[in-house]
Amino acid sequence: AWRLVTDAFCAGDMALVDTLLIRYNFPYKQVIFDDLDSGREYHMLRENLNDDLDDNYSAETWDDQVGSFDYGWGLYIRDPGSVRNILVNCPHPKDDFPSVIMALEGFEKWNGRYFFIAGAGRETSYPYGYMPNNNYSVSDPSRVEEHPFNEAYQSAADQIRVEQGRMELSIQIHSYDWNS
Repeated sequence: AWRLVTDAFCAGDMALVDTLLIRYNFPYKQVIFDDLDSGREYHMLRENLNDDLDDNYSAETWDDQVGSFDYGWGLYIRDPGSVRNILVNCPHPKDDFPSVIMALEGFEKWNGRYFFIAGAGRETSYPYGYMPNNNYSVSDPSRVEEHPFNEAYQSAADQIRVEQGRMELSIQIHSYDWNS
């Protein structure tokens, strides 16, 4: 069902995306964002925030955070005005902190078609509780082929291949700890 949504999103069929999001009860919505600085229009598929409260284990309310994600599948951005075959993505933004800023800059400069940001860290979920080896992570799209993030990626790649008759240029941004 998620692949149907991302196929429609990548094809630019906004009405079908809305229909599928309702039909399958996905907590996502489409947003059209007009970037006034660049003059570009972006289409976004983003998850809705829930009403969870994180009080940061303190009695103070100024540091409370309201809203979290139930699925954590990511943020998907499409530039309908781009004719480039470029797909920029960040598979672990929580772990590779500066990767999102670097990826966004590249996406804008290269006039990319797609910019995808995964929604969970690579240590977020393991099948049997925490394990010290990331190879067992089920939340890391770099290690789980059937991850929803990868389904969206495949939708974008397929759309580029069909529309342009050539392969996508995939740029995946990572960053590392200072001591690596």
